[in-house]
Amino acid sequence: MNILQDQVFAKSREVLIAKKRELVQQHAEGNGPQACRELTTAEEDKFFELGLLGKHDPEVLQKTVCWALSLHFGFRTRDESRKLKWGDVSISKDPKTSSELLLWKAERGSKTRHGDGQHQRAFYPTAQATHNERCRVQLYRAFSQHQPDEMKQSDSSFFLAINHRRQPGSQIWYNKAPLGKKTKLASFFRRLRKLLNCLVTTQTTR
Repeated sequence: MNILQDQVFAKSREVLIAKKRELVQQHAEGNGPQACRELTTAEEDKFFELGLLGKHDPEVLQKTVCWALSLHFGFRTRDESRKLKWGDVSISKDPKTSSELLLWKAERGSKTRHGDGQHQRAFYPTAQATHNERCRVQLYRAFSQHQPDEMKQSDSSFFLAINHRRQPGSQIWYNKAPLGKKTKLASFFRRLRKLLNCLVTTQTTR
């Protein structure tokens, strides 16, 4: 006998379908109240006020840059952040306004794009300068100032391990080694999600 097909189980199937609909309405993230959405300016300001985002600390700065790049470029923190190279992102200028912006020039593979040249975007993603505390260009510059010069080659890893043994007052916050696989970036986004009631997903801030 087959519970999915036999007529004798028809009533049971109806009960299961009804229960499934009830659970979807209560817990699904699709179009329900838990659906992820873009952060409001006030919510973003709150993150900076709480010190969860900013450039005052090596770990916070690293997470803030990762969050900003994920927000504008749409890559996933756990996978694509490890693939990102220093030469993939650069400061450029808008050809129309001459305003500064961050430009993502190379895509090294994602869940939907394989980085093999066959799944290219129609344009390079950018993040415009805003000239305030949340300015993506200023965050990138601050991040660059704390990177070892040797790790600013085009093929160097973008996110580096934090140098916890640096001398007091040293402006070089990161080691000459890539960030490990067991990073805190994904858990950081989960923390933001809990604090502001599912505003960002674990894998991406899109």
